[in-house]
Amino acid sequence: MLACSSERTTVVLALPILDHCAVLTAMALVCRLAEDKILNEPNLERFEKLAALEVGHPVRVLSKGRLFVGEVANLPADRTATAFAITVSTKPRYSEHFVCTAQNCMKVEPSVEASQAGRRQRGLRIVENAEFTKIMLGGPSLEDLCLGTRLDYVLVGVRSRLLEEAETTISVWAPTGKSRVIGSMSDLLRLREGSRDYRGMIVSTTAKDPRMPTKTPRVAIFNGAAGYLKFRDRFALSHQVLLLDRSEPRFREAASQVNRQFYQRIGEGPEEVVADAPVGVERLVFVERP
Repeated sequence: MLACSSERTTVVLALPILDHCAVLTAMALVCRLAEDKILNEPNLERFEKLAALEVGHPVRVLSKGRLFVGEVANLPADRTATAFAITVSTKPRYSEHFVCTAQNCMKVEPSVEASQAGRRQRGLRIVENAEFTKIMLGGPSLEDLCLGTRLDYVLVGVRSRLLEEAETTISVWAPTGKSRVIGSMSDLLRLREGSRDYRGMIVSTTAKDPRMPTKTPRVAIFNGAAGYLKFRDRFALSHQVLLLDRSEPRFREAASQVNRQFYQRIGEGPEEVVADAPVGVERLVFVERP
């Protein structure tokens, strides 16, 4: 389902209630796609600007899943045309340096904050609930999730409701199995808010002029019939997940549209996509041409 092609997979789930279904779907999608790292191409222009900073100039560095405030190191022997060192800490026994290159320079930015390299740094968390996020991701690192922008999904629905659901706190078992770890779904969703890197965004079904993505998302997740009927053609090149509430006013209209698409399908969809759907949930997976 997640591979890009000239075919589109459509997944339809008819549920008794929609609460949190869309954000849970998006969260599972991000965890799956985090395994496909965002490959940062060498950025020579940015690297050259950073390399031109004076020795001792403070910089922020993203390393080991945390944010540090270090400084350009006075290590001439380690400076080449393609790399230079940044001092993260000079504290005895905790001395640490970060080698900046054109490949990883997106992890570095000049800072107006004073350098903290003279002491042992523990770093600032780049997500609010780091342990929870690591458990949910499985193999990928926090940096794999947080560094780099890619539009894995759009959530189509009532913006205020989706944002509220995204802030929901949930808990999972720690790897030891002896305690539970609490976290927020927003840490994994990486919604486009502000200037940070993101993995998804919300398209409002109630705004007069909703913000639309400039790139094609991998998956469009429709939280209800209204958004699907309004914007399904706008995301014709994306895989689509339609979540329907059987009691919503436009359920039958959306179901009729889905049936028309189903009759024109070019094949059956992968059943494993909805294999874990609860008993009683109507499900439909098929492949069609955009």
